[in-house]
Amino acid sequence: MCAGLAVWANVSTVIFGSSIADTAAMGRTRIMVGMEEIAARSPFTLDVIGGLLKDECAELYRGH
Repeated sequence: MCAGLAVWANVSTVIFGSSIADTAAMGRTRIMVGMEEIAARSPFTLDVIGGLLKDECAELYRGH
């Protein structure tokens, strides 16, 4: 949903910590479409940078 919003808002770069695959490995499988797939289907160039503070993001997910 956030990735779709980034496309609609013409955001040029998305930076994230935990990927869909990372959160699925923790048992959270609500949405299985990753940012990279959405960026590939975008009508304009959308740079995707993943893994920033990945361990810290994983801790946040585990805490909820």
